[in-house]
Amino acid sequence: MKNKKITAAVLAGALSLSLTTAVLADADPIDSGVPLLVSTQACPANVLINNEQIPANIYENNGQLMVPVRLIGEKLGFKIEWIEEENAVFLDNGKKNTTVYIGLDSYYTASSTAIGMSAPSSLGAAPELLNDTTYVPLKLFELLDDISVNIDNNTITITRNDNSDKEDNSLVQIPNPIIEYNTVDEAKASLGIDASIPTALPAGYELSKITTISNTALDLTYVNGESELSYRTAKSLEDISGDYNTYEFTKTAEINGYEVSYSGNGQKVHNAKWNNGEFSFSIYADNGITFDELKSMIESII
Repeated sequence: MKNKKITAAVLAGALSLSLTTAVLADADPIDSGVPLLVSTQACPANVLINNEQIPANIYENNGQLMVPVRLIGEKLGFKIEWIEEENAVFLDNGKKNTTVYIGLDSYYTASSTAIGMSAPSSLGAAPELLNDTTYVPLKLFELLDDISVNIDNNTITITRNDNSDKEDNSLVQIPNPIIEYNTVDEAKASLGIDASIPTALPAGYELSKITTISNTALDLTYVNGESELSYRTAKSLEDISGDYNTYEFTKTAEINGYEVSYSGNGQKVHNAKWNNGEFSFSIYADNGITFDELKSMIESII
């Protein structure tokens, strides 16, 4: 999948995750007596789907098993589509569908044949983009399809249950998790927060799109020709940047009284993130900006 947002830090270290033969449920880590060694960096594993063995890279994030969404999804019969302008992935198996957003631990399911959506919920880990591949919690597929997961001898076996055609009555009509607005004030009012926004931008950039995501984050998209810059803020101390790949450098600097972590390649900065003790902020530039441009933008946020 095409890379849009990239990482601010390298995932490091390793741990042993114990898993059990069970249907995935809720957002609790999988427990078991059969060990599957998983690190916080993507590593090879055997996945068995419909009696077909599929080599796949997996890793652990916050107790959740993260798997490549396109590789696993297509083998389970899902249509997978990367939505560049929303930094998101659309999945549809003809019965249920969903759109997941990089960096947001908020998931819903919608009917592919009728009007209806489930309420958003957390799975314990947000979708992440690593080396041009989007990873999602394996539990996402349990939400979308009636499957069971078995772990044995470092092999993950995914099987579809007999009642996969059973009608799902959990879907109710709720608003789309991503909503576009005509003005920033309208978007801020919908969130019920006085979100700070930048008043200075790198030369040539103009506001193109105003959205809120899952009634939590304000997301502003600016464009300059083919270049895109996005600014996101939410009343949270979590990392909301959605940047999960490795840059040539990651540095910190004090800007406007905040400790800002910024990353990039060569002389260009591609992402930055920080918080003020109440709100989290992030900036992403697909073609990069200079540090001075980043500094000016952060200093102008009011």
